[in-house]
Amino acid sequence: MFNRFKARTLRAVNIMSSSAQSSVNLWVSTYPFFESTLLFSFEEKLQAVGPVPVQILFFDPDGSLFNEVQIELDPTRTGLLELEPFMGGCKLEAGLKHAHVEVRSLPGVRTTSRIHASTGACIMGAPCELTSRHSAFFPVLMSAERSPLMVLVNRSNIEAAIRLRLYCAKRMPEMQTSVPAHGARLVSVATDFPEFVPEEGARGVPAYLRISCLNGAECGVQLLDLAKQDKGQEVFTSVS
Repeated sequence: MFNRFKARTLRAVNIMSSSAQSSVNLWVSTYPFFESTLLFSFEEKLQAVGPVPVQILFFDPDGSLFNEVQIELDPTRTGLLELEPFMGGCKLEAGLKHAHVEVRSLPGVRTTSRIHASTGACIMGAPCELTSRHSAFFPVLMSAERSPLMVLVNRSNIEAAIRLRLYCAKRMPEMQTSVPAHGARLVSVATDFPEFVPEEGARGVPAYLRISCLNGAECGVQLLDLAKQDKGQEVFTSVS
């Protein structure tokens, strides 16, 4: 059985003391390619607690808070929350409606997001940690049939300075970008490193991408890889 919720935006309140809460930061998107659903599961110790409060903060790509939602969940059931009704105030970036959401609740609440489209779906957990002391590495395949996208979420109060370095065919080109405080950015590897994408029909070239944070910001990063299939369909996977 599942908890399901319809659109309901509530007045923002503090649902628990900061010392008793945990939080997770996720990337979500609802237009035009994807839809997003939050999934909630619970450790057994919470089943005796009764309804579990959850607070969700929505930040647009530039880091502006555009919505806050509070719900209560039955910890004996998996919770599902479709996000499209809450994303109306989110601005588009490059034609895509996407956002950084911060989910606050009690310790023992596990939150993931399900990104789905007409051709399939994948589960996206919390992004990999990205700070000045923790870089991230991702394998990518440079191909005309693949579209690797790096998802960057900034959970800190300062703008993040990010460097992406591609290791491909004994070369190491790099680029830099920024992510606003509390904001989110998408980086298209094929668009920013076009000279490494083979012609259509040619064999793909394996490569690695290293992502580093150059200042004191605290971010998350994950890979969303779109692969073209027969009959023009696309299959996408997530790596965190």
